[in-house]
Amino acid sequence: MTKNIPDMDAEELQALMDDHYKPAWAIRKSNGTYEVGSQLPTKDGRIVGNAHIIKIEPAFWNFMVPLHTVLTDAGTTVRYVKEELEERFHPPQWVSDVNDVLARFSPRPLGRLVPHAVAPGDKFS
Repeated sequence: MTKNIPDMDAEELQALMDDHYKPAWAIRKSNGTYEVGSQLPTKDGRIVGNAHIIKIEPAFWNFMVPLHTVLTDAGTTVRYVKEELEERFHPPQWVSDVNDVLARFSPRPLGRLVPHAVAPGDKFS
């Protein structure tokens, strides 16, 4: 049974408002943590544009440090540690489906998150 707005508590009302104002591309509201799918609004568009976290893996130099692979709206893939994310982006407010992000912004085929190395003898068209 659906409640009337005056009968809702603050938590139910906030959930209703979040759902109403949710962007079309978002699957849910973020809790402010950096997770796969988090949409990252830029602090300074001259440095980097808006982005989405598409992968989190241990850093090769220290397996205790998470390395976040982000895909910008311009199609650039960059890796950041948490401190760099906090420096360049506002805290995430929304989470999107990573497959949708890759389909919309990746200039490379889906699934290829980093450029491949050029082998000797490779030809370019």
